[in-house]
Amino acid sequence: MYGGAWRRFRRHLPAMIGLLILLVLGLAALAAPLLTPYDPVRQQLPQALRPPSLTHPLGTDHLGRDLLARLV
Repeated sequence: MYGGAWRRFRRHLPAMIGLLILLVLGLAALAAPLLTPYDPVRQQLPQALRPPSLTHPLGTDHLGRDLLARLV
């Protein structure tokens, strides 16, 4: 029943790319605590508006929150 649909889906390159993107985003959301050690809602005002660095790969926002943690 679904075999034909899956075969057609697999041959459609944009659909496969979209599926891959969804899988990567889903895995990143599940592995969020492993990807960044920072709490996405904890404010650290002395760390406000820091540029990207090794400790904060995307930098920090105006309240000192890690942008990578908030994005994931």
